[in-house]
Amino acid sequence: MQTEDITFKITGRDAKKLNEFQKLHDGCLEELAGDRFSYSFSPTSLGMAITVSCSCGQKLFLDNFMDHDEKEVAMS
Repeated sequence: MQTEDITFKITGRDAKKLNEFQKLHDGCLEELAGDRFSYSFSPTSLGMAITVSCSCGQKLFLDNFMDHDEKEVAMS
């Protein structure tokens, strides 16, 4: 049985938000497995909803379907 790789990417504005979140939580304790952050990717009809959870309990909610440049949005 052949397996396929599945890759999830965090890019654009979401990547900047994630970097800021990680810097704010740099001093949080690591879990038993040595991890500080967990990532949840949930496909929706609008795009991918992403939740990043820190070991301290705080969460960051990202949504790549809202990740666009302002010039891409047509305002009437």
